[in-house]
Amino acid sequence: MGGSMGLLTKRCGYGARKAGIILAFLLVSSLVVCAQNFVFQEDFENGLGGFIIDNSYKIGHGLWHLSTSCEVNSGTALYYGQDNTCNYDIGIANRGVVESPPIDLRYVAGSIELRFKYYLEVEHAFCGFYSSGDLDLATVEISADEGYYVTLARNCWAPGLIDLGVTASWTLSQPIDLSDYAGSIIQLRFGFNTVDYKNNGFKGFFVDDIIIYGPACEYTIAGDTNHDCVVNMADWPTMVDLAAMAENWLLNCYLTPGDPGCVPK
Repeated sequence: MGGSMGLLTKRCGYGARKAGIILAFLLVSSLVVCAQNFVFQEDFENGLGGFIIDNSYKIGHGLWHLSTSCEVNSGTALYYGQDNTCNYDIGIANRGVVESPPIDLRYVAGSIELRFKYYLEVEHAFCGFYSSGDLDLATVEISADEGYYVTLARNCWAPGLIDLGVTASWTLSQPIDLSDYAGSIIQLRFGFNTVDYKNNGFKGFFVDDIIIYGPACEYTIAGDTNHDCVVNMADWPTMVDLAAMAENWLLNCYLTPGDPGCVPK
């Protein structure tokens, strides 16, 4: 869908946009997210979709780009590495980040989760509770309302973080709970840091099929054409009744389920 903002129509799983890999994913029970509302989705098939690459971040010399090479088996993915060598060894330490566009969670209530597909192959090194040591570090961070970024997941485990591990194969991330960010406008940031110039002859970090989804809508609202429990700008692309939209503008049946406009299904 190329990076749609706002709440999208209810769907099941990741759809069939990348049939060659989605079929295998549908066999994974943990992926079943039928009847969830997709708040944000990006598969990079139509470009960056509003994501911004910063390969000069901190020590710089970063390698993030869109790629169809190396371990990208179908379509396009974000890749930290070099297409010609399928590694991130450029002779010096390097680091870069990719920042998502703003994602609006102001009108979402209840459980909100982030999931994405990734492939991670880096040097194996000791990683203690609170230190990354000399490990090549892959991270997923979040910022709320233009605040500081905080880490959600990385391949160097620490208390409170999701462990990305070192997969060396395409993997669906564990669900990352974003419920505490309901009511905010967030941005995600994917990062990679080699820390040093040594042992960088590994494939690196691939990211694809990013989704954020919320709970299923249990109400019918006039003007809610995408069935996400909120009447807002996300309904304009499929608008069928302007008067109904105007009457119930910004009615959120998650936040105010007792409103007369919220009719239980």
